Amino acid sequence: MKRIFLLLTILPFVCGCVYDFSADVPEGEAALVVEGDIVAGGVSKFSISQTTPVNSGIRMKEALAIIWVEDSEGGKYGSDKNLVSKAEISVPYHGGREYRLRVRDRRNGVVYDYATPWAKPCEAPTLSNLRVEVGKSEVDVLFDAVPDPGNPYVKWSYTERWEYSADYNAQYLFVYKNPRKPGDREYYTPVTGGTSPTFYCWNSGEGIDGVKTAEDGGKVSGAKIAGISRKSKKVQILYNVGLNVCSIPQEAYEYFNEVNRASSITGDLFAPTPNAIYGNIRDMKDGRAALVGYVCVLHGVSTVSKFFYNSELGMYAGDAPDDTKLLFDPEDHLDEDETLDQFYMRGNRPVRYDVSNIMLWSESRCVDCTAETGGGKYAGTKDKPSDWPTEHK
Repeated sequence: MKRIFLLLTILPFVCGCVYDFSADVPEGEAALVVEGDIVAGGVSKFSISQTTPVNSGIRMKEALAIIWVEDSEGGKYGSDKNLVSKAEISVPYHGGREYRLRVRDRRNGVVYDYATPWAKPCEAPTLSNLRVEVGKSEVDVLFDAVPDPGNPYVKWSYTERWEYSADYNAQYLFVYKNPRKPGDREYYTPVTGGTSPTFYCWNSGEGIDGVKTAEDGGKVSGAKIAGISRKSKKVQILYNVGLNVCSIPQEAYEYFNEVNRASSITGDLFAPTPNAIYGNIRDMKDGRAALVGYVCVLHGVSTVSKFFYNSELGMYAGDAPDDTKLLFDPEDHLDEDETLDQFYMRGNRPVRYDVSNIMLWSESRCVDCTAETGGGKYAGTKDKPSDWPTEHK
């Protein structure tokens, strides 16, 4: 049978993962992908999607299926009637019971039923010592944990938020007017309060997740969740990490390790991937692993959020702005018959007067922290998080 390779992106749900990898799928078929975990005693969140060929330009395609949770005493949670692409299911915790996920899919008039194996919930690990270690060129973010004694493996997901600033704190703002009346030369207005409204920004993202096994003594020590360049804007002012960690069984650990291996293959998205990549969602008729994804059964997820100031992150090592290259007299850069208003709209901003009383300008990326640089790499927002401890605006 001819086979094709499909690019998958598994996104974080509860204690999920973010990975790109290629899956080996029979030609003409599209594998269903299930993301999420059963959280007994909480809300279980699931997403249904579908693989697409690597040359399609689409990473994942939304799909519909019927999805619900069962326990070993006949309890049923969620609907076994409604087609959904996303589901949030409240699952009560009953000590001693096992749980499984059920998925029902209809293709070409045929109904397919899938299920995960019955499993007892893994207890949430105990987290400790979320910290940073500063090296010469990188800041590592690490944590320690004591997982469920019966399942000495952990899986984590995390989010990042950070505050940073533009290269220049503009002393003046440009008063844009179009059309500008003859004789109207009030181009600039001083910044009030000493800080440009586009100097401080906030940004956020989701990191690549991981798994780790406990060492002798049943403790996970120094699990590295991120390595941040000291030249990154993330470490310029204030950095926050929100960490979710759960205990997982050995089979899940091996699965996510394999996904991690597949996602780390560089320059070869078409490298074949073992069938084990499909996970633990099996066809109820023949028992084969039929859907992509691994669903764990959890009794709680340990979470922690921590802020790290730049004094803890080591001296920010980003290059200082070079005034000789970044500041300029706009008169030297205006196109023929171009006005300052047009120059402004072309992506330039005033900064300050020099000793000769000439207003110096710079590109917006150096003055406005919301401007995109490098394809949006550092484009931020002025929407300051409600729990952010600095006084900057």
